[in-house]
Amino acid sequence: MTALEHLDALLADPGRHAVLPRELRGSRSAAHRALRRRCDDGTLVRIGRGVYARRQARLFDVVPEVLPKLGFRILPRPAATNLNFKSGGNVWRVDRPCRRLLVKHGVAAAFESPSGKLYESGSIMPTPMHVPPSREETDRHFASFDRCHSHARAEKDLIVQKALQAWEDFRHPDATLALEGGTCLALYHKQFQRFSEDLDIRVILQPELELGPAQERAAAFRAVSKAFAGHVHRALPFLETTRKGRFRKRDGRFASHIFQYRGRRPHREVMEGLKIELVQEPNRLPLVERASPFRPEPVIVLSPFESAMGKWKAMSTWLAGQRYTGGDYVRHPTDLAAMRGSGAFDPGTVTGARAALAAELCGPGVTLALRELRAPVWEANYRDYLRRMGQLPVRALRSAFSYPTWRPVLQSVAAMALDLKLVPGRDLPEVKQMAQERDRSR
Repeated sequence: MTALEHLDALLADPGRHAVLPRELRGSRSAAHRALRRRCDDGTLVRIGRGVYARRQARLFDVVPEVLPKLGFRILPRPAATNLNFKSGGNVWRVDRPCRRLLVKHGVAAAFESPSGKLYESGSIMPTPMHVPPSREETDRHFASFDRCHSHARAEKDLIVQKALQAWEDFRHPDATLALEGGTCLALYHKQFQRFSEDLDIRVILQPELELGPAQERAAAFRAVSKAFAGHVHRALPFLETTRKGRFRKRDGRFASHIFQYRGRRPHREVMEGLKIELVQEPNRLPLVERASPFRPEPVIVLSPFESAMGKWKAMSTWLAGQRYTGGDYVRHPTDLAAMRGSGAFDPGTVTGARAALAAELCGPGVTLALRELRAPVWEANYRDYLRRMGQLPVRALRSAFSYPTWRPVLQSVAAMALDLKLVPGRDLPEVKQMAQERDRSR
C-alpha cells in the first residue's frame, strides 16, 4: 500500500478530523507528497507544522484528536462560574509546555499550564528589508495566514509586504504615488481579506506638469516610473529586474515593472515574480490617509470608492467586450461583492463627486459585463480562483468560515450596480432580475 492509498484509507473514517505525516506508511518524502496532493485537491489543509486537518473540520475537534498523538495530555479545566466568564473555547490546558501554532480559518489554538498560565509561542524576528524571507519566517506566516495554500504563496505575500514598505518610503518632487486596487482595499481599507500578487499605484503629477504639454507630462511620468523601479530594486536587491515591463508610448500614462526572485519553496501555481503597475492620471476624489501596517506614520492612498470604481471600469471595458485574458478577472466581481456585503457603500452617499465618477461608467458596458459573468465559465473561474487563493470552503449557506457560491456573488454585484446607478434605464428590468434573489434574502 502506497502512502497516498494509506492516507485515503485513513480519511475514509468519518470520525477522523486530522492526519499527521508520521501516521502514514512509507518514507517521509512519500508521506509529504501524499499530503500535498490532498491539500491541492482541497481534501486537507495544513494548520500547523506536521498537522493536516480536513477542510471542513473545526479546530475544536482537531486539537483534542492530535494533541495526544503529539505527546500531550489534555487536562480538565474549571467550569464556568457565570455567563460573563468564558471557559474552554480555543484554549486547552495541557500537562507540559506546548508552544505549537495551530491555526484554522483564522482561529488559533492556545495552550495553558496546569496552573492556568498561558503559554506564548516563541516569536521569530522578521528578516531585514533587503533580505528575502527566511524559511522560519515563511513557515510561521504559512501557519498563521489562512489565505496561503502553499509555502510559496506565504513567501510571496511576505515579499509583497516588503514591496509595500518600499512604496511607503519612496518620495519624488514631481509626483505623489498613491496605492489603489485590491491590495489597497484589502490591506489599508480593510474591506475584505484576500491574497494580492501585485501592486497598483496611481501616479499623481504636480499640477504644473499635469496641466502642461502632453510630451512633458509623459516624460515626467516616465522619469518618476524609472525612479520608483530603481528605488524598489535598491531596497529589495534580491528582486531581479526583467525586460518584461513596458511603457505605454501612446499617451505616456501607463507603465509596468516585472521583478523576479528565486523562491525557497517553488509551487507550480505561484509565479516567482512581482508586478508593479503605475497609472498616471489625476484622482477624481480626495486622497485619504490610512494607518500603515508597518510603521506608525499614516500613508496616502486612493479612497475606497474610487478604487471600487476602477474595478467597475475594468469590468465594463474588458469583460463587456470579451477581451479578458484569463480567469483572474473574476477577482473584480468577487471583491465588489465582498465590499457590498460589508456595507462599505451606502447608496445615500453617492452624491456630488462620487455621483459624477459613477456616471462615467453608466452605459451598456456594465450590463454587458454582468451578462458575460453569467456564462458557466465564470463559475469555474471563481472556484479555481478561491482554491488558488486558499479561500475554501465554498458553501451555499454563508458562515463565518465559508465563501458564497458564484450565484450570490453575481446577484450582489448586480445589486451594487443598481445601488450606484450604473445601469441604463432600458436595462434596469434585466439587472433587477439578476439581483432579485439577493434582495429577497436580505
